[in-house]
Parts: sequence; structure tokens; C-alpha cells
Amino acid sequence: GALNYNADATINDGSCTYPCVDVTVTVLTDNYPSETTWTITDASGATVMSGGPYATSGTTYTETACLEVGCLNLNFFDSFGDGICCAYGNGSYSVSAGETTLVTGGEFTSSITQNFCLEAPSSPGCTLFDACNYDPNATVDNGSCVFPYSEVYLDEDGDGIGGIITLADACDPLPAGMVL
Repeated sequence: GALNYNADATINDGSCTYPCVDVTVTVLTDNYPSETTWTITDASGATVMSGGPYATSGTTYTETACLEVGCLNLNFFDSFGDGICCAYGNGSYSVSAGETTLVTGGEFTSSITQNFCLEAPSSPGCTLFDACNYDPNATVDNGSCVFPYSEVYLDEDGDGIGGIITLADACDPLPAGMVL
């Protein structure tokens, strides 16, 4: 699934890059913004994004990062234990990817954890490994795959008389006069 997948590699050198999605966390602070913090953690529990504490009440803060595709946890905290809505101001939060809102909230006590999943954006192309035009970045096959050939029929003058020849590179374009 790596964007820079190398079929010839025999050892993982840690250089793989994976699809990511721009994720935006929006926080509207309550009357006590210094009590508010949050993290987004991956499946292993590692923090991949975080924010707060904040300085100004009634203010909207946004942070965006490109996060790897997969399922994540949003962990929202209020150090006083009254959430960010509704006892001391109407604070709220949301997590979005593009036009899609993934998580929203604000009313909780000391903390809340919400799970959400990110999907790779679709990228059309040839997804079949044995095709001449295989695209390792394609995520959706669009029917454009061209398959190797080893023999073609050669009729140079178009009179219907010719013969089958073997090509050296089965993915090279056909020379003029050749048909499959």
C-alpha cells in the first residue's frame, strides 16, 4: 500500500510513504480555554496531532495536518472536568477531512474519546501488476491496462500476407504495420 512501493526491494528500509488525508481540527473555546487540550492518536497509541491549551475564550482555533489513512482516536480533555460546553460558555470541536465532518462534540466531563477512520482519496489508473502501464499510485482501476505481448502479426504492405514475429520487449509500442 506504500506510495513508493518497490517490487524489487527485499528489505524494508523504513522509507515507505503512505497515502495521507488533510485533517482539520476546529475548536471553539469556552470561557476557560486554558483547561482545553486534545490529541489524535493512531492504532498504536502514538500521538499524530495535538492542540491546546488555548489562550482566548470564545475564539475559534484550527489546525490541519496530513494524517495517514486508517482509523484514529480523537481524545479531548478538560482539566477542570466540565467539558467545553455548556456550563461555562458554548465551546465545541469538530474534526473534518475536506467537506466531510468526521467527529463533533463539546459536552463531556474530564475527557472523551471518539474514533474515526480516514480513507485514501481515489486515484484512477491501471492497478494490475502484470500490465505494461501498471500505476503503483492508482487506487481504482479505470480499465486502461495494457498487457504484454510476445508475438505480433506483421503485414507491412497491407496485402494480408505476412507472418508472426517475436518482439524483444513485450511492452514497447507496436511498430507501423503490426497488429495483435
